[in-house]
Amino acid sequence: MIWKEMKRSYLVISICAAFLGLLLLLLPGPTLATAGICTGVCFIVYGVTKLVEITRFKSFFGKYWLHCLLALFPIVFGVIFLFKPLAATSILPFILGVFLAVYGIMGLKTSMKLKRFGLDSWWFHLITAVITILLGALSIFNPFATAAAMVMMMGAILFTLGVFHVVQYFVASHRFKKAGRQISELEKEWDSFDWFWF
Repeated sequence: MIWKEMKRSYLVISICAAFLGLLLLLLPGPTLATAGICTGVCFIVYGVTKLVEITRFKSFFGKYWLHCLLALFPIVFGVIFLFKPLAATSILPFILGVFLAVYGIMGLKTSMKLKRFGLDSWWFHLITAVITILLGALSIFNPFATAAAMVMMMGAILFTLGVFHVVQYFVASHRFKKAGRQISELEKEWDSFDWFWF
């Protein structure tokens, strides 16, 4: 089943986010440039992973070029953050916040479909989606005045999301194994945008 293939990349992305977030929290005297580079790495890993999935499962993704475009956006932002970290950091919280907010909204939609199909892990997906949206809003409004505080915020956001999504991966894997036929039916029901939550 397609979800079995795609959930592996979901785990890789989640671990990368948690690791880079922890790095920002633990590094002595983290700088805005460091935050920009770490966020750029996260964006590139996410975008490349999704681009590989879209190409691999081309027949499943009906709007192929649209999905390729969506996967290219984080790659482009990631490259900018890597090569121009200081120039990009002024908009970094806003870019990350918008990305997380959109990702969280897609997660809300996915959790409702899981509930409709009777999968009892839907509530954890819902909680993770809500937390993602809240952290996205925090990043957009960025109430922190100093650069150091902003970097710590970015690290905390990446680490929290990474940990929650790793837990979500294992919860979903355990529940989906029990679901069997439900998952096969769910794959037919979902549109391809739902898989960006995984």
